[in-house]
Amino acid sequence: YPRSRCSGTPVARLYRPHVIPMTESSDPTTDVQPTTIAEKRDRVEKITEQLEDGEVSLERAKQLHEEGQELIAAVDCTGHGVPGAFLSILGQNLLNKIVKEYGILKPSEILNNLNKEIVNALHQHGSGGEKVVNDGMDLALINYDRKNNILQYAGAYNSLYLVRNGELFETKANRFPIGRTTSEEEKLFTNHELKVKNGDIAYIFSDGYADQFGGAHGKKFKSKYLKKFLQEIYSYSMEEQKKALEKNLDEWKGDYQQVDDIILIGRKF
Repeated sequence: YPRSRCSGTPVARLYRPHVIPMTESSDPTTDVQPTTIAEKRDRVEKITEQLEDGEVSLERAKQLHEEGQELIAAVDCTGHGVPGAFLSILGQNLLNKIVKEYGILKPSEILNNLNKEIVNALHQHGSGGEKVVNDGMDLALINYDRKNNILQYAGAYNSLYLVRNGELFETKANRFPIGRTTSEEEKLFTNHELKVKNGDIAYIFSDGYADQFGGAHGKKFKSKYLKKFLQEIYSYSMEEQKKALEKNLDEWKGDYQQVDDIILIGRKF
């Protein structure tokens, strides 16, 4: 986790990183001050050292699998280049720490703890000395209880789509991110619980697909057309859906540059 480790699980993932040329905006030495790259590296290393060793982590993974718990996350971190990479490593390590070490499986509680951990790990400060975090992430997180067919979800900006018999139902996320806040600002994420049926498909994603420019007029693809397209390809196998989404993206993008990282994960039940 956050990726599924269950063999044979009907999960398809579309991922396309946004690769940008080395410019001033992507210079790895250009970072939000006063937190420096070296300081971020030291904190990531410290948190990594605090994680359980590999043998214990593997044992926890086996335990979750036996309990029928499956966690999947689609995460979109701020930043490019080295700063963005550090935040991605930090986020993944913290998610594993919260699940494996703290034993927290409820999505809203995972996000609540992740937000606190990110704020404490980065501890940047504003002009008045207050603790401010300028970096962060948007994400959608699901926990599927295979024994009871219960899907729990919590999100920071990124919604959950559930398609059932060709009809799409959206569960909206909280309208605030992980991080990008002051330490005085309290965030409590909402936990959503859905009963899933055989044949349902859940989709979690970043905003990269919907925000991609293209078409005849160079406009964004937009979420309403993504919803429509997911309904159109609902009956396809997961691998066929992945290929259809990639083909549609390429045709829409045309000669336009990719503007952001794109991740879209589909889980069929």
